[in-house]
Amino acid sequence: MPIMIFMTSYYPDKREYKRTTAVLRFKYLLFLSLLISSAVFLFSCTEKSTSIGMDILPGSDFTSTKSTDTISVFSYTFSVDSVRTDDKTYSYLGGLYDPYFGTSMTGFVGQLRILRKFEETNAITVDSVKLLMTIAGAKGVLGTTQQLSIYEIVELLSPDSVYYSNRDPHAVKILANEFMPVVTKDSAQSLVVELPISMGEYLMRDPSKLFQDTLSSDFRSFFNGIYCKMLPNSIVKGINTDSLTLMALTFNQSDFLIRVYYTTAVSTTTLYYDFTINPSSARYNIYSHDFESAEPDKKISHVNDNVKDSLSYLQGFNGVYTRIRIPALDSLKKLGPISVNKAKLTIPAYLDGDIYTTSTVPTKIYLSYKASDGIRYIVPDYLVSPSFFDGSFYSTTKKYSFNLASYTQMYLDNKTGKFPAPELDLYFQEGEYKNIILKANSSATKVKFEFTYTKF
Repeated sequence: MPIMIFMTSYYPDKREYKRTTAVLRFKYLLFLSLLISSAVFLFSCTEKSTSIGMDILPGSDFTSTKSTDTISVFSYTFSVDSVRTDDKTYSYLGGLYDPYFGTSMTGFVGQLRILRKFEETNAITVDSVKLLMTIAGAKGVLGTTQQLSIYEIVELLSPDSVYYSNRDPHAVKILANEFMPVVTKDSAQSLVVELPISMGEYLMRDPSKLFQDTLSSDFRSFFNGIYCKMLPNSIVKGINTDSLTLMALTFNQSDFLIRVYYTTAVSTTTLYYDFTINPSSARYNIYSHDFESAEPDKKISHVNDNVKDSLSYLQGFNGVYTRIRIPALDSLKKLGPISVNKAKLTIPAYLDGDIYTTSTVPTKIYLSYKASDGIRYIVPDYLVSPSFFDGSFYSTTKKYSFNLASYTQMYLDNKTGKFPAPELDLYFQEGEYKNIILKANSSATKVKFEFTYTKF
């Protein structure tokens, strides 16, 4: 059979086999080299290739994340004339002295209620009167003598009304001015105060009024209520003010009883009749603050004057408070759509190693904002998660820490005008009687606002 030239490559010749193998190996190495070179080339061009065409795409197609902790935060000290104090869990009786804040006093106004109609038809003789009072605890200088004053008020109180801390109690008649038992511990305890017999006689002077019916017709309209306050033996400015003691009261059914013991011509044993302030009673607290009684080199210098002092202050019983302003948030609004990733506020505490130490300052404080309706609300971060909001004092850093991502996001969006100003007020929850001093403005340790956001 004739042999075609293209078929000669299939000759079974050893030399031809070696030549074919070498050619195939060379092609393989060449292909591998080209593959590696292409990979290196493509890798080196990756960064450049992703930016091709960016200038012809709209900016909304891209995001960028930025972070800063240099946003300026300013602190100021303000005071408030009055706050709502009705229907509180606690009432306080007495006061506290602080060399920085001065003297704070507190008392309460309460409506006396009766637990049963007085059924006695015989004439009575009042033998004694006692105030049976349970306190949740006491602070200040314990073991000192305090004096309790009880007044009759001439204002009909209503559980549906709103009452404020600076309200005139309308006290017209003093019913008792007696020494309290000496309080020697700060834990819960029961106290018994001897009251004048005349007070019992006055409360029961018209037995026909000792019934509970409607507000306008029963005993509450006959005897409107009492105002209680407590003072130390000596009330001279700068003298003995540090002997103040503060007692915290709750008002369960039997926590505050005025018990009148009496007999009749036919009784063989001593009887009693109770008047009480309980959860159903209209009641409110009264606070007062004397800043001038503070020590001259420690007292607060700037209140309500918008001066950026190196310290700011937060006081129990709604005294002075710290306002935080972050004006840069208004500037951030101009950047357009922003997603807040982190907004953390840290405020360093001032500790003097004596009155203010890591173990004596409040463990937690809160932040509120003023909405467009004029009402102050706790920041939304607390409502989302109290633990995430934080507000705790950290003894290692000596700072309070707050997470405010939700508040900051809502302020920057502000589509409804609910957040009219980039400012926040620090405050205590109910039952907090401690004070705290904070570093601010020109202090060496600054208030810091850490902010991380994504720009669309």
